[in-house]
Amino acid sequence: MNDHGMTCARTVAVFAALLVAAVACSDYVEVRSVIEWDAVGVEVTVPDYFEIGVPAPVSVLTYAGGCDQEGRTDVTVAGLLVIVEPYYLVPAPGASLNCPSRSITGPRTAYVTVNQAGDVTVRIVGWTLFGDSVITVERTVPAALSPNS
Repeated sequence: MNDHGMTCARTVAVFAALLVAAVACSDYVEVRSVIEWDAVGVEVTVPDYFEIGVPAPVSVLTYAGGCDQEGRTDVTVAGLLVIVEPYYLVPAPGASLNCPSRSITGPRTAYVTVNQAGDVTVRIVGWTLFGDSVITVERTVPAALSPNS
């Protein structure tokens, strides 16, 4: 097969894979992750400090049900404000799915790069246990150049 034929075949294969993924996901909608479970509170892990220009992990413990799937995690950095919003894919209303009776708990980690010195506010946005209200949790972390700079 020539180069054009190989390129065409790859394009068709990628298109087919995307089509299957789109059909498989049609029973799901995206929602913010549950980050507060009863009286447990919200478990957030932030670094002791941000080194300017170096990615650092920010994690939050999330909760989901048997049919839920991990979605994207949005990270916005605006000066000294960092906003982290984890999402899950949950069954759409009326979806006919056979879901296992289990819960999923796990950390969602995003890598954050801060580009200026000062006190950084890390804001985590998610849902309470029954998804009836948005909850926001904040931590303040200093950011500075590396001590070796």
